[in-house]
Order: sequence, then structure tokens, then C-alpha cells
Amino acid sequence: MTNERLTPAQQMKEAWLVWIFSLLIWVSIKQGQLDLTKLPKEWTIMSEAGQMQFRTKIPSDQMEKIAYNMLISATGTCTIAFDSAMDEALGKKAEQFPEDTTGLTAARAVIYQIRNAYAHDPIHSTWRIRNPLYKKTFDISEIGLTVNLADLDGKAFMVGHIGGWHILGRLLNYCMKNIGKAGQ
Repeated sequence: MTNERLTPAQQMKEAWLVWIFSLLIWVSIKQGQLDLTKLPKEWTIMSEAGQMQFRTKIPSDQMEKIAYNMLISATGTCTIAFDSAMDEALGKKAEQFPEDTTGLTAARAVIYQIRNAYAHDPIHSTWRIRNPLYKKTFDISEIGLTVNLADLDGKAFMVGHIGGWHILGRLLNYCMKNIGKAGQ
């Protein structure tokens, strides 16, 4: 990886790949399709500055939980990256959120609020819809998502609030496609 600045579409693609890989790992472990006995018990990480050896003793019955926590972390990171990329591509969010509660405007609002849930407390993510302009129902009919953010304010974030992992995947994909169409 280089230090070269990525376009918003590239940023979203990179974040998407981390998220989808985390989802794949969790699902694979959950369904018993990943042979964890093949993972090394010891490994060394080397860099120009030196090296460090690691030893792991992670109980196999903890792997699904660990993979799920990786997915949760990837979800927070991904939505933060998507929010930043959309700000760069579409301009900063206005103080007065547009009255449009559909399509890409709605997708952007939902991504922003998921991002906020993670950014303020990544371990105990909580919907924090402080701005009254976001306390309304957003509809993205193109992906089958309608969510009333006012109903979620103060609740622990759960992906089921927006319909599940598949809907989150559709939401992320929808945002990527629209930013890609904008030539970003």
C-alpha cells in the first residue's frame, strides 16, 4: 500500500473489501467451513524497524466470537470510511439536512448515523441521533431499507435495526455504485 491519496470511490472499495472479508471469515467459521487448526500457533512480524514474535492460545470455541468482533470492528471502520468518502465526493453535510429522505441522501444519512454509533463508542456502539433533522424515517426503496432513526436514538446498535447484514451490504454497495457513477 502506498501513501497515495485514493479517490472517494477507491476509499469505499478498500473499506468494502475489509468489511466483506470480515463477513466471509465470520460466516465461514460459523458454518464450520474454515479449518482453524491450520492457523499457526507462533508467527513473527518483521518490519524495517525490527521484528516481534507472537504466540497464540485462542480456544477454538472462541473463534466465532472473535470473528464476529472483527466484523463489528470492520463495520465501524467501513462506515467511517464511507462517510468520509461521501463527504469528499458530495461535499460536507449541511447544517440543515435536506428534506429529501430517499435515495442517496437517505443512504448518506443512515451511513452517517451508523458511523456515529461506532465513532463515539466502538465497543458499546449506540445510536446517537442528536441532530433533530436526522430524527425521521429514511427510505431507500432501491435496496429495501426503510428505517426510522428517531425510534433508534439511545439504543444499542444492532444490524437487525436496518434489516440485517444483507441489507447493510446492499446499503454499502448502493453508496459505492452511486459515488462511482458520479465519477469519483
